[in-house]
Amino acid sequence: MKKIRFIIVAFALMFFFASVYALENDSIVMNNTSNSTVNDSISANQTNQTTPIVTAVQQRTVDIKGFFPSNVKIGDAQLNINVQNLGDTELTSLGAFVSGEGFSTYDMIPIDSLKSQEKSYILVSGNFRKAGEINLTIRINQEVFYRTVNATDSSAVLVQMNKELEDRVNRQYADLKENYTTLESAVSSKKGEGYDVSGISLSDLKSLIRSAQENILSSNFNEAAVKLGLAQDEYETQSAKLLTLNKISLGQKLKDNAVLFSTLAGAIITFFTLYELLKKKKENIKQTIKSIKIKDEKGNSFDIKTK
Repeated sequence: MKKIRFIIVAFALMFFFASVYALENDSIVMNNTSNSTVNDSISANQTNQTTPIVTAVQQRTVDIKGFFPSNVKIGDAQLNINVQNLGDTELTSLGAFVSGEGFSTYDMIPIDSLKSQEKSYILVSGNFRKAGEINLTIRINQEVFYRTVNATDSSAVLVQMNKELEDRVNRQYADLKENYTTLESAVSSKKGEGYDVSGISLSDLKSLIRSAQENILSSNFNEAAVKLGLAQDEYETQSAKLLTLNKISLGQKLKDNAVLFSTLAGAIITFFTLYELLKKKKENIKQTIKSIKIKDEKGNSFDIKTK
């Protein structure tokens, strides 16, 4: 009986120690796995920290500091490109190739030598074939730049300018003609009210307006514009005089009437004096032709009495 208990106790102890041993091995394996994972994570973090991402940034060797003209007419044009050397070494035979839709290059004058940080001009001659915004691509020393030029059709611009001039001249002529009529009426009214309008003269204004009308009818709008400008100045001058008129005094009216009467009287006296002179001259002529002398072939004179 005691022997059987001993055997049971021995098996129980063996099972206990075996269980403890198995648990220790699992713990060791789990710790090793965990440590390996942590080490891998630390190693990855260290790798990310010690291996920075490097982005290569290419520095320009040249730059465009100026470009003109930005507005051109259709046809041949010269582009002026101001270039600066941004590098540390001297550049030689520095040229530019310019291209774009509606533009073609046919000549180019390069920069012979351009030291570091220096600036100079590349001259490009080309031809613009269409109107509108032309987007240009400029290549200099393997660098690419972009510029925009506005090309206009000179013939279309000229037609538009002439049309605008014609409209402006016609409007100005109509306004001045109406203003002249109004001013003439105002002067006449002031004269009827007894104001002295002798200092106002509309003859030059009327002449300029008529001359401008002739230019408009012959489509000479440039000359018409000049005449209308002079007419506008004359209109303003005479209009200003209208605002400073004074009424004619009684003494001035009598004086003017006396002068008028004297002039009429003188004309009448002159008429009758001339009449009397002509009358006397006629009577003398009649007395002279009453006796006429004639000669015959032998030279003898005969008096012929007239009735």
